[in-house]
Amino acid sequence: MPLIHTLFERQAKLIPEETSLIFGDRKATYSQLNSMADNIASAILQRRLSDSELVPVFMERSIEMIAAVIGVLKAGFAYVPIDPNYPKQRIAFMLESSKANRIILSEHLDQRLPDLLQEKFIFGQNLGLNNKLAETTRAEVLQDDNSLAYVIFTSGSTGQPKGVSVHHGALTNLLEWQNETLPAPPGERTLQFTSLSFDVSFQEIFSTLCYGGCLVLVDEETRRDPKSLWKHIEDWKINRIYLPFVALQQLSDAFEHSSRIEQALKHVITAGEQLQATDSIKALFKALPNTRLHNHYGPSETHVVTAHTLSEKVESWPSLPPIGKAIANSEVLFIDEDGNVADPSSGGEMWLGGACVGQGYFQRDDLTNERFISKGGIRYYKTGDLGKALPNGDIQFLGRIDGQVKIRGHRVELGEIESRLSSHPSVLECAVSTFERGSERVLTAYIVSNSDQEWDIHDLKAYLRQDLAEYMIPSSFVSIERLPTTPSGKLDRKSLPLPDFGDTGPSANYIAPKEGLEETIAEVWSRVLEIRWVGSADNFFDIGGTSISIAKVHDELTRTLQREIATPILFQYPTISVLASYLENGNEPSRKTKQRANRATMARKSLARAKAARLNKNR
Repeated sequence: MPLIHTLFERQAKLIPEETSLIFGDRKATYSQLNSMADNIASAILQRRLSDSELVPVFMERSIEMIAAVIGVLKAGFAYVPIDPNYPKQRIAFMLESSKANRIILSEHLDQRLPDLLQEKFIFGQNLGLNNKLAETTRAEVLQDDNSLAYVIFTSGSTGQPKGVSVHHGALTNLLEWQNETLPAPPGERTLQFTSLSFDVSFQEIFSTLCYGGCLVLVDEETRRDPKSLWKHIEDWKINRIYLPFVALQQLSDAFEHSSRIEQALKHVITAGEQLQATDSIKALFKALPNTRLHNHYGPSETHVVTAHTLSEKVESWPSLPPIGKAIANSEVLFIDEDGNVADPSSGGEMWLGGACVGQGYFQRDDLTNERFISKGGIRYYKTGDLGKALPNGDIQFLGRIDGQVKIRGHRVELGEIESRLSSHPSVLECAVSTFERGSERVLTAYIVSNSDQEWDIHDLKAYLRQDLAEYMIPSSFVSIERLPTTPSGKLDRKSLPLPDFGDTGPSANYIAPKEGLEETIAEVWSRVLEIRWVGSADNFFDIGGTSISIAKVHDELTRTLQREIATPILFQYPTISVLASYLENGNEPSRKTKQRANRATMARKSLARAKAARLNKNR
């Protein structure tokens, strides 16, 4: 079986002058991208890394980022994607866990890194972009199907992320299956939407570049604005996109307000969380009769294992479409509560086996042995997901059997959030659960207070943001006298009370909105977030706002004010006072306005840092 980068190299020889990448006004041909990757590989090989060393890639979305990933593979090493948006402490943990000594990064991100590395490969400085990858040097690189391709860190139930190790054989099997069942003709354009730290990014990048397609990158601002993203898809005549359900839902909502119908789009592949066939998603595909929707399933430990293409008859779609059948050289077992193989129609925990299964967790033999099991001479991954086979052989996903959930397309271990939250000095015990709030799933934290400390929601959020990604911050916090338990003493999540997203009373720092525009914005926030007390200085994301709800705020404000507001403005000015000032004056809010709006937030962050310092001192 060919290695990933050799599939790409074959295209570079066949179609050297065809466009491989587009990012804004920049383009790279296959030959140019291959040369950039060769230069990076040469720079890595000259340092004579140990055979087992991993190479983190710490870069924002760019042509150079794609070249870096290919270059690491060409040099015979595995890449470790690290999202620049992660908190610094989380980045430090990932670097320490990967045992990396060197890293590839963009120059402006240098200050975000801890001092843990021997050497940094910075584009334009010491990366050696004028090097040539000598054939004699490449011959020294020993690789086979079992060689690692990447290690992606996911949320960990013990309170820390864990690195999922996936080898070339599993990923090449995925690419070859996709090329056989859903081929991408040379020149077909794929949108590069997901973060490099999300395993779907591998599928976006290499299912395109290994078969002669063109990868179209999107900047972060456009990526976060569904209307701008839809325009980007139309303007660049994108043929194929990979989106988690939440992003697909947002794009469908944006399409309802679009006067243009894009006929270039042929395939939409959704993965990362359970697909729901909502009314707006159905409306999108009814308006695009030549576009097919594909539902893929597979955890990071295996990547894609099952796939289902939804019928052209959109009206026949079930509200929860199946995840389909196993891909080539892969299989699904259903295991009952006693650990025996169950009848597929009865269902059980899904064990995934065959060529799709990754190597395990990086330097975590204990966890690897627990979750990766050999049975009948085949190696399986125990997913913790429930499923059953339908009469036609398709598999229906039935949810989780533990505390692992999907939030905004990211896999989250509730235990990791609970572990961090329980270390706060005002928290005696805690639990985190998920609830449906409108069309989105949100996290809710339940707090049993330390009798000596009173907790504050803004303080807790600021504390969690020191270590956790934004999507892992609970939207609401509930005070509870004690955590409910089962007869065996385990946490009974089903007995946790429903959170009240409504009237929780004003905070101690509440500032009433001014009459006029501030009140209008507050009313919109209140309706969307389903809360009564919205203050002038409250940060949208601190009171339960998410990237989904901000899209709803955008639509309501646009209709209410009868003016177009760019979605990024809502991210840039997340408090009512500064947003109102911007909308009224058409320019940056005054220093006084910003200071008034930020005063409460700064005080809360200061309190969180002080409490965290005291806690660390007492450990």
